[in-house]
Amino acid sequence: KKVPKNDRKKFCITDNQVKELARYAVRIEEHYEKPMDIEWVFDGQTRKIYIVEAKPETVQAKKDENIIEEYELEEESNVVLEGESIGSKIGQGKIHVLSSPKEIDQFEEGEVLVTDMTDPDWEPIMKKAGAIVTNKGGRTGHAAIVSRELGVPAVIGTENATSKLSDGKKITVDCSSSTGKIWDDKLEFSVDEHHLDTIPDTETKVQVNIGEPSEVFDVAQLPVDGVGLAREEFITSSHIGEHPLKLIEENREEEYVRALRSGLGKIGAAFYPNQVVVRLSDFKSDEYAEFEGGEDYEPDEANPMLGFRGASRYYDDVFSQAFELECKALRKTIDELGLDNLTIMVPFCRTVDEAENVRAKMKEYGLDKGDVEVYVMAEIPANIIRVEEFAEVF
Repeated sequence: KKVPKNDRKKFCITDNQVKELARYAVRIEEHYEKPMDIEWVFDGQTRKIYIVEAKPETVQAKKDENIIEEYELEEESNVVLEGESIGSKIGQGKIHVLSSPKEIDQFEEGEVLVTDMTDPDWEPIMKKAGAIVTNKGGRTGHAAIVSRELGVPAVIGTENATSKLSDGKKITVDCSSSTGKIWDDKLEFSVDEHHLDTIPDTETKVQVNIGEPSEVFDVAQLPVDGVGLAREEFITSSHIGEHPLKLIEENREEEYVRALRSGLGKIGAAFYPNQVVVRLSDFKSDEYAEFEGGEDYEPDEANPMLGFRGASRYYDDVFSQAFELECKALRKTIDELGLDNLTIMVPFCRTVDEAENVRAKMKEYGLDKGDVEVYVMAEIPANIIRVEEFAEVF
């Protein structure tokens, strides 16, 4: 039976149940004083969560936390397929398409396993694979979980790997970025080891810049003091893709708020309790025009770099509707997720009057309640020349 698309996109448990499950996990790890691999079930009749197994975690716990391996392709070819990347390694080998785990006798060590999806019967083959590619599956499915445990790069959910990839052909399975890619042929790649215990302490805080939320939990393992610049634009372009005024016109405001809250929540949670400086949206008119429906709402400017962007949008008679949604998403991230480590940064603020207008809008839309630090990004000569006046507003 085919499951409707809306049902496929529904989460299995609520936000409150996620928090309940997290509390159980913390209590279990505190009891055993070590990282634990925990299995649980949700009873659809009693609506209760039950812990059914807890055993020592054996993959991440064995890693030397002072060494980070960084995989990087040295060359490129044609991208044959894309899917979700599991892990951060690069693997390669000859393709071997299998339809059943009973075909294990045909599979040779180091080959790339290509199949529809996996279950526990596939694990003996997965242990021999140089990489894994599946048609189906998600980041919490069997193939993803076992690949992580084995340290084998996997690209899952490609939809048509078994029909598009041919036995015996050499490929490279690239999981070095957030999108998993299957490249033609064996490609050269490098592996750099970074020894964190050799990095000296500094008096100045070292913070990272973050764009894509999908990579934040790996980046947060680095010896850094939080995020100096989290760009909202990557969330908007990657996970929304439509002009916010179009969504408002179609009564789809909640989609925008939910996507922003989700992306900002990942960044804030990954680095908590360290500071995360979130820069408010700073798309230029030509960039917004490229979004779906964007041309209907954007002016045609000769020099968008100095045009309708940054702070000037937030109190505009029309665009302020979109800014209200942005403020709502940030407020939800702080209040509902408890992420009080967020700091707001206002970009491209040209005058002190503009700064005061923006702060007034932030108060009107419920973001600025006096409990969140607000910075201004010093990127215009006026910000420096009139620094004392700007400092009275921010």
